[in-house]
Amino acid sequence: MRARLGSWAPLTALMLALAGCGETAPDEPGAAPAGGTITFWDGQWESLDVNNAIAAFVLEHGYGYDTETVVLAAPVMEQALPQGDIDVVMELWAVNRVEWYEQVIAEGTVIDIGPVLERATQGYYVPRFVIEGDDARGIEPAAPDLESVFDLPDYADVFADPEDPGRAALVNCPPDWECAAITEVKFAAYGLLDDVNIRSPGSPGALDAELVGAYERGEPVVGYYWEPTALMGRFDFVQLDEPEWTEECEAANEQAREQGLASADVPAPADVPEEAGCGFQTHPVTKGIHAGLQERAPEAVEFLERMEVGTDPLNEAGAFIVEHDADAQDAALWFFENYDHWRDWLDGEPLERVEGALRDAGVDV
Repeated sequence: MRARLGSWAPLTALMLALAGCGETAPDEPGAAPAGGTITFWDGQWESLDVNNAIAAFVLEHGYGYDTETVVLAAPVMEQALPQGDIDVVMELWAVNRVEWYEQVIAEGTVIDIGPVLERATQGYYVPRFVIEGDDARGIEPAAPDLESVFDLPDYADVFADPEDPGRAALVNCPPDWECAAITEVKFAAYGLLDDVNIRSPGSPGALDAELVGAYERGEPVVGYYWEPTALMGRFDFVQLDEPEWTEECEAANEQAREQGLASADVPAPADVPEEAGCGFQTHPVTKGIHAGLQERAPEAVEFLERMEVGTDPLNEAGAFIVEHDADAQDAALWFFENYDHWRDWLDGEPLERVEGALRDAGVDV
């Protein structure tokens, strides 16, 4: 997945904030027992915001904890979590920080407590109507046999580059993302650069604009994207097949990039080995906690271990935020109302308390 950047915040400010936190006492019969404060990392992206909001609602109303989220850049989070300055990271994205992850897990300062979503995918997507048509919009299938990236040359006219109509145009990720160079090497390895022009938009917003604009106009487009995201929740895209990811393929792709065998300026497909071409790795995204939370809040950890929202619900929650100008807390309530599997995370009195809090919030449960 692409790297995501948060906002910098000094650890001293975080420690001052935590020092002022106290325990809460139940104020009415049947209220959840007091549990102290649990601190979540806010990395400033949408799916993490939603996961934080869902977890916080349950911990506050089901178990009597106070919760807070702290905005930290990823490198600061990597210091804060093993030190116990924050308690929970709802999306570790270990694949993006392998060396750090392996070190803190081995040291026992951070505990991986299992997935929060079952798949994080990235690749090359087309609107479903390109393959299947859309009767409601009067759109005929333009590429009915399109299944994989290797079929793109057969539909060069469908995805024609307006500046080079004999070739298909693929909208890549922004040029400063690692996936931009990965894509160039992959398509060289696939032998597709004679038929496909790779175009990089200047920014994430430009990438979104190209894909959303074409979709809303009912026009064919093929481009890089990833899940979970609001865009994939709002629109019906299909991911094109690629050869299965392997460690050997990833190593060959990285070596080709280091050697500069393919670039936006001088693609050299003859020099890129076939083994450098394969799909991106699909993997679950897991949650991490500071080891001390297990002793301090065992029932909270037990709940967090069971909590797995899922990729499609997070796509749709992101879409809800965009379409209703909502925030993550609104999306959390929407999730509770529209999905039932969260009940499997709870039982007994915590479940009853959460259900009562949801009814008080106007949620039909």
